[in-house]
Amino acid sequence: MGIVRFALVVALLAAAGSADAKPSNKWRVKCNGSADSAGEVVINVEPVGGAPIEVVVAIPDGTSENSVAVLVRDALRLQLKDTHRVERDDWEDVIVKKRYGQPDFELILLDNTVEDMKIKLQRE
Repeated sequence: MGIVRFALVVALLAAAGSADAKPSNKWRVKCNGSADSAGEVVINVEPVGGAPIEVVVAIPDGTSENSVAVLVRDALRLQLKDTHRVERDDWEDVIVKKRYGQPDFELILLDNTVEDMKIKLQRE
């Protein structure tokens, strides 16, 4: 019976998370701190009505926040080149904006294994 309750709770949480979905045409990725370990940042790009795109960014140990922003920008740009514009802003931020005719989208931080590097996704 415990497994059934657990599955029900997981399903309800997943439904609640999608109910809070607030797609936008533009997002900001804020990179703060320096990497005290090597790791990965995993971001999901979820267009309304489309398939999600998982973007994995490898971050070397000792990378500054400005350099992390460059790595994030380059990885997103490579994966989204036909559907979004991706650029740096304020050195440590990355702006992701849909191209004309593309659907609004969500950015979701799936994982960040880099110690002392904070990644925040903000709807613009």
